[in-house]
Amino acid sequence: MGPKAVRLAIVSDAVGPFRHGGMERRVWEMSRRLAARGHEVHILTMKWWEGPQLRRIGGVTFHGVSPLFSLYSGNRRSIRQALAFAWYVAVYLVVRPPQVDIVEVQAFPYFPVLASRLVAHLPLVVTWHEVWGRYWMEYLGTARGRLAMPIERACARIGNMRIAVSQDVAQALGTLAAKPPIQVIQGGVDLERIESVRPLTEGPDVIFVGRLLAHKGVDLLLHALDLLSGGGRYLTAAIVGDGPERKRLEQLCCQLGLGSRVKFLGNISDLSLFSLLKASKVLALPSRREGFGLTVLEANACGVPAVVLDHPMNASRLLVRHGYNGFLAPPTARGLAEMLDEAIRSAPSMREACRQFASAYDWDVAVSQWERTLAQVADGHRVHPPARGQA
Repeated sequence: MGPKAVRLAIVSDAVGPFRHGGMERRVWEMSRRLAARGHEVHILTMKWWEGPQLRRIGGVTFHGVSPLFSLYSGNRRSIRQALAFAWYVAVYLVVRPPQVDIVEVQAFPYFPVLASRLVAHLPLVVTWHEVWGRYWMEYLGTARGRLAMPIERACARIGNMRIAVSQDVAQALGTLAAKPPIQVIQGGVDLERIESVRPLTEGPDVIFVGRLLAHKGVDLLLHALDLLSGGGRYLTAAIVGDGPERKRLEQLCCQLGLGSRVKFLGNISDLSLFSLLKASKVLALPSRREGFGLTVLEANACGVPAVVLDHPMNASRLLVRHGYNGFLAPPTARGLAEMLDEAIRSAPSMREACRQFASAYDWDVAVSQWERTLAQVADGHRVHPPARGQA
């Protein structure tokens, strides 16, 4: 007999299947699998769809609690959007609260966490995909960063349970605040679905998958490809994803003379992505900051090694065993170029090792952990709420 069924409300301003991204995919994959196991799942999000405020997909009920605001202001996440969404969440939880046992909220962008804490008189779980700490100073500048850091620290003390998506995030979260308890629940891959997809007849040498943001390092990848071209290695590349950096990156691509060999594909469906991954030789994820790195596992499940940056804020490096299922590259264009070259030469002999590595990660395993954690929080026996007076 499995854990007792719970009624769960998930607060997330962005979510699959309406939007692409690691956090969005995690929320959607976990939600629909929980619903399939008999749990009642509601997602409180921005209204990404046309039509009625409520929409049901895959056994999950989506609540469009706010209008669809732009997530970005220039190249940074919009503070105005975060505040507006938090306000709409608070009002919705007061005026039209779903009848649930637990509220789970994604830690970023923080204001919805504070809003949920103020108005939701239910057990609260906060899921952390990243911890930024002093990185806020770099991201927002010194003045605004000094305001953001204590907000992040305050949110780290909120809730009955904190979920971290990786050991790196859990360690950083534990350093940020000692309470409440932390449970690590990593992401997974849909192995059965990926295995059912056929590869394209032709694919690029290198594929990048992710949002086109500054910290994702696509500019570093383009410079690495340029360096390889200078040495006579003319690699092709596919850039999958979209974001505020796209126009700048396309211009850089033309300036470097890579236009004919690099294709910007925008967002594509999951099945198209898996088909393209299987036809590619190597995944490049030159991101300086990742909370987990789901695309590494998806590439591995397709038999494709990954090249990621060996950077302290990049948790995807923990998913790569150097020379086995991928390579760790120094955070420079030349270091990335050398590892890409090595990965492409080694790729044919690494395919089975990549698939074997990915097979240890499965969404159903993650959902089973999530079920047990929800049951503990709902029972209130093994996980206790903070004492009165604590946030």
